[in-house]
Amino acid sequence: MMVWNLACSHPQGFAGFIPMSGTFWLEPPETCAQPVSSIVHIHGDADNTVPLDGRAINETRQGKVSDALALYTDFGGFGPAQPVSAGDLTCEDKTNASGEILDFCLFPGGHSFRTEHLLYGIEQLKEAGQL
Repeated sequence: MMVWNLACSHPQGFAGFIPMSGTFWLEPPETCAQPVSSIVHIHGDADNTVPLDGRAINETRQGKVSDALALYTDFGGFGPAQPVSAGDLTCEDKTNASGEILDFCLFPGGHSFRTEHLLYGIEQLKEAGQL
């Protein structure tokens, strides 16, 4: 969740961001700080810790991943999604006019960190010329 907050509030100085199974804690902010950065979001399709549709926690509610992606799609002017598969990842890749990327990738399973998924995100940032 920290990664989404960093990408939105302090994007300068970073080549891009690879959030792993997170989103904004609550609702996404109304907008983000410039410049638009590349984001490769990787998430388990059966994550119960940070469910894709959010979840109630006491009197608050975790945000939805789709809301974070919608905010950033609009903020960054990202075009339509192109389907991509890589290993066990099923992705929707978007680009904008300045070459930044917004990729959303799902893997089968729950809340976990896999080195090969991080490597995929790094490779995507490299291919986009961010690294």
